[in-house]
Amino acid sequence: MESLKREDVRSTIIHFQGERGSLLHTVLKDFPQFKITIQYHGYGQPSWLEWFERLFITPHERNNFKNVSHFFVNIKPRIEYLIKEIRIASNKISYQNVGIDFNLFKPRNKTWARKRLKLPLESFILLHIGNLTSHKGVDKIIRAYGILKEKYPHLFLLLIGSHPSHPLYKLASQVSDRLINKISYSNLPLYYNAADVYCYYGNNKNIKYQGIGTAPTEALASNLNVISTNLIHFPDRIIDKIGFVPKNFTDFVNKIEFLIHRPDYNFNPRDIIGPFTDYKHQTAHLLNIYDKLLAKKN
Repeated sequence: MESLKREDVRSTIIHFQGERGSLLHTVLKDFPQFKITIQYHGYGQPSWLEWFERLFITPHERNNFKNVSHFFVNIKPRIEYLIKEIRIASNKISYQNVGIDFNLFKPRNKTWARKRLKLPLESFILLHIGNLTSHKGVDKIIRAYGILKEKYPHLFLLLIGSHPSHPLYKLASQVSDRLINKISYSNLPLYYNAADVYCYYGNNKNIKYQGIGTAPTEALASNLNVISTNLIHFPDRIIDKIGFVPKNFTDFVNKIEFLIHRPDYNFNPRDIIGPFTDYKHQTAHLLNIYDKLLAKKN
């Protein structure tokens, strides 16, 4: 706070990553003279706590968010919430997902990637990356795999990012074809290149509040087919062009089976999602907003 007091208001923008926390509200309340922006990230708020938000969080946001110069939001219901509940003008809100590096996550030869990673060349690989929890649908992925494995023996379940402390670790270790704890970040893109489909099945609170998710976005940038409940957070006009959104668990299984039958089917979503997720586009958009904010007189 002492450092902020020494900054020049005319040339300083305060950018928050994440929309929750006492630090944010303290700065908004005590330093309203600054241009302040917020990038939303997503979180997992259970529905039974929505009353708590309305009673204790919404009043603070309604009071302090008037001092926010611009919002970058990647969660559709939050855009509606900001406009209707917090009464933020729509021209102060930009749809913007948390970005990824398109130079790192990109299409590569599948056979080459599988050889590098010592994965079976002829298998159909289902991939999921992240904590082994039900709110990301790992239980649904394992269940779908069990149903389909009986019909398609070449099906291969690959789970990355596991840890013995995860709730579904024991089940995953018994069922999956390969369970990987830690990998080097430089090798991470190769796993997307080696897979046939990325799977994600969020629960209700995850779908509503979590946004698209980093790993599914990395998969899309790699031109990997994605089946995910959370693709709904992309603009409506592109959702059908970038992947499958399962309507329910049965539909989830059916969409995996569809891709098994059609291994050459591909959405090729990379170029479509680029304007919303590529660092290059996001940086240009951020700088454009910053320039406009600094050009305004306080």
